[in-house]
Amino acid sequence: MEKIEQLMKEFSYYAGEEKEHELYENLRLMSMLYELMYLLCRDDLVVRETVFPINNQKNLERLRGIMQYVEVHYTEEITQYEVAERFYFTKEYFSRFFKKNTGMTFKEYVMHYRLKQAYDPIVYTERSILDIALDCGFADARGLINAFKRVYGDTPYQYRKMHMQKKEHEKIIRDFEKGNFYEYES
Repeated sequence: MEKIEQLMKEFSYYAGEEKEHELYENLRLMSMLYELMYLLCRDDLVVRETVFPINNQKNLERLRGIMQYVEVHYTEEITQYEVAERFYFTKEYFSRFFKKNTGMTFKEYVMHYRLKQAYDPIVYTERSILDIALDCGFADARGLINAFKRVYGDTPYQYRKMHMQKKEHEKIIRDFEKGNFYEYES
């Protein structure tokens, strides 16, 4: 029951107001919904057949397997054809299946997953963009830069610089609030 309560609290974050969510947040919402349905069925709180038809359960398991595959192999080159074949889809059906169940193409999903992995190193380290790009499965720095700019509106370097300036500004404000303003005098 604790897990169900936790999921309901997480759902409440998304409820109540119209928000524009990132594509990957829709995936998170769907996974939370499926987990909630699983817990309700497992604990016999609802009748299984009325919650989720067997065909959809099979699709959910296949989708979960695909996403786990991406989590493990995102640093490598991943092609839609290779993943379709691995999970016994035709390339064409896989494309429709993935888009229908996630709201994005497989290529978009992989790009977003890689960006998610690159975000912290970009923002919180001084590592080169090329090193981060290669570590996160991008073919080169240009691929990461273009994807990052499309999603975040700035290049990784600009975003890092802006984040560092914001952190410095917040530190100055905290210091002033604590009365440590002497170190900022000339």
